[in-house]
Amino acid sequence: MTNDNKPVDGALDVSDRHQPDQSDNPISGTSPAEPPNPSDSGAPSDFIKDDRRADGPPPIDPTGFFTVDGGSDQQFDEFLRSFDEEHPEAAEDEEFGTLKDSQIVKGSVGLLPPELGAKELESDEIAFGISGGELQTIVRTLSLLMRFQSKEHRRCRITITSDGAAWQGNQGNGFIEYFTPGAATNLRDGLTVTLIVALDDLKAVARAAREIATFRIKNEIIRFSSARFRRPIMTFSARSFPAHTDALLSNVDLAVPRPDMATPTVGSALLFLGTIAPRDEDEPSFNVIRIKASIARAMRASIAAQVESSVFDGLDIAFRPHFLRWLLPALKLRSSFQAWHSDKFCVMKNDNLTFGFELVPHELPNVPAKSITDTILTPAAHFLTFVERSVRMLKNDGMLTLTSDQRGNEPLLVRADDEGQTARVISGKLDAYRDGQSVGPIKVSLKAAHMLKGLRITLSHANVELAVAGNAVVFENPQNDAKYSVMVSAKVTL
Repeated sequence: MTNDNKPVDGALDVSDRHQPDQSDNPISGTSPAEPPNPSDSGAPSDFIKDDRRADGPPPIDPTGFFTVDGGSDQQFDEFLRSFDEEHPEAAEDEEFGTLKDSQIVKGSVGLLPPELGAKELESDEIAFGISGGELQTIVRTLSLLMRFQSKEHRRCRITITSDGAAWQGNQGNGFIEYFTPGAATNLRDGLTVTLIVALDDLKAVARAAREIATFRIKNEIIRFSSARFRRPIMTFSARSFPAHTDALLSNVDLAVPRPDMATPTVGSALLFLGTIAPRDEDEPSFNVIRIKASIARAMRASIAAQVESSVFDGLDIAFRPHFLRWLLPALKLRSSFQAWHSDKFCVMKNDNLTFGFELVPHELPNVPAKSITDTILTPAAHFLTFVERSVRMLKNDGMLTLTSDQRGNEPLLVRADDEGQTARVISGKLDAYRDGQSVGPIKVSLKAAHMLKGLRITLSHANVELAVAGNAVVFENPQNDAKYSVMVSAKVTL
């Protein structure tokens, strides 16, 4: 029933919120720039053909970040901070917006018998128990997605059936669900109970939960208890929960067998491509990550990146990179996932964790294959330091110039400036070995910020190989499970 009276002090003044009776004592707490005919775009081609080889925060080695045991939380947080800097509308750091490995319950305990105390259940009342640790994990999991909403709109849906309870969050065109299997006490066969609650209320009770937390539900009012803590949880009407993803999800056939996708491989690839894909307002025609023919790609006007791996087999999807704000943290919660998709929605699932996001009908231009004419090998640490300093000093205006006089063991002259806008210049000389068709001098000019993005995939090597291919510089990093490639437009003078 809905109470239209003035809410008690400290409660939200929302007309569709279900209130406990006064005997309770609440405790206060459109796709841009589509090509004319997407079907004409074939499978993405390799950036180069070569058989000779078997401005922001500090760069991150994507291949060392996503590991089965959770990887480096420090590196991951650095990426999220840098991503939020490019997407300021999403930046919000909260206690429940992050999820450390130590906070994740290993395996789902599911619903437990409730601790009812001296007050037995009434005939129209249902109840279930849940471990305090798992309840906290549920709240943190939902918060990975819902932290990007304004607080007054953060509402969760709890769906209780004979199989268990599904805890669901929705934001934009994405959703996340945590399922706790088990039977609720006193739930009639075939009955489904749906409750809409504020995420802040779940946070409050999760902080107070001890070994067992008990939920008692009657007349759409939840009474929560754990140890000596008691409080009601008020509910909202069903129409206050955005359920548009339900229809999208219903069109995805989850019965089709799909292989497991290793989280370290998928997460590392998306982490890297997320640094390349631009914001919508910057370059709307490139604001997408495209996965097709076992290749995941992202690009800007003068830089393109791709990751080729068998984990992408069978996927033909395109999605907006802003989903990575919560998709990357969600991927860290399991060592592998299975993925299904329709033409409008993609769903990823492992055991009791499911999440999905909207797809868009968008193609990226194919990058023509180029043959390597020259390669320059130089120490990675020294070259990276120079490029980082150039970007830090010159920001996006910095142009990097590399000059080599001849093949063999010859110094590589490096220089960065802002093309005469100011007097700021940084230069140096690095050890290098050059090989290729060109015998005499070679000069390569390109944006320093784009060079830094390309270097992100070569940080695990002692040396970095700069491959000159036509009017571009190519970086590659073949791994056991994936092949990373970046091509940066450049001006090459022989």
